[in-house]
Amino acid sequence: MVCVNSSCPSAFEGSSAERLKPIVIYQYKLNCVAATLPQAVLFPPLTSSLDSITEMTVSEISRGKFITLEGIDGAGKSTQLNRVASLVRSWGKTVVVTREPGGTPLGERLRELLLDKRETMHAETEALLMFAARREHLDKVIVPALDQGNWVICDRFTDASFAYQGGGRGLPIQKLMELEQWVQGQFQPDLTLYFDVTVKLGGQRTHGIKKVDRFEQEEDEFFRKVRNGYLERADRFPERIVVVDASRSLEEVNKLVEELIILHCK
Repeated sequence: MVCVNSSCPSAFEGSSAERLKPIVIYQYKLNCVAATLPQAVLFPPLTSSLDSITEMTVSEISRGKFITLEGIDGAGKSTQLNRVASLVRSWGKTVVVTREPGGTPLGERLRELLLDKRETMHAETEALLMFAARREHLDKVIVPALDQGNWVICDRFTDASFAYQGGGRGLPIQKLMELEQWVQGQFQPDLTLYFDVTVKLGGQRTHGIKKVDRFEQEEDEFFRKVRNGYLERADRFPERIVVVDASRSLEEVNKLVEELIILHCK
């Protein structure tokens, strides 16, 4: 886990930059393309064509970044969503801000079903609907935007399914992993910021502010399991997920988030 707070000085260890390989230059006809490539590309099979290498290199250079924000209600991720988008836009980037479940016309209709507290459904039905909405989201919004060189900032993604449906509902993690593989393969965010607060503090921040939905009406024990699910996910993917102590002041969190985005993505 990459934990960011005053007692964790090595918070930035294990960043994606440390895993980058030396720059290698390929030349094809009159074109010279330089890029940082994975090890598998540094020594391609003899049957690989320089055309395919060039195409891959250009794609790697031009592709946008995918940043996700996670946390239980009251953690402050929605507040940070617009701040992150504004920061990236200040760099001259085009930014798509989206959310899960939702993000597409079909996804928003599924969101209404999933959040409607009048609805009762099996935990597996809930998970399947989440991943169905995600499949549409990837196909219609996220992947096309990234391919166009745009950045995508998303309020929740697959980590939320492992936290809410896995941790909260108690679904076997293996089932969720199978759904994850089926829906998105190896595709993952470039960076995930998980805003961590206690269930008590999250509840205090949201009390009386908005209408309670099907998830928010759950008992505190459910959210404790969700929080544990997030922390377990962060332990498993420390190179991608940064845990932010969101109990700190808004000014401190704002400054920290800006530093993290610059460090990991600029």
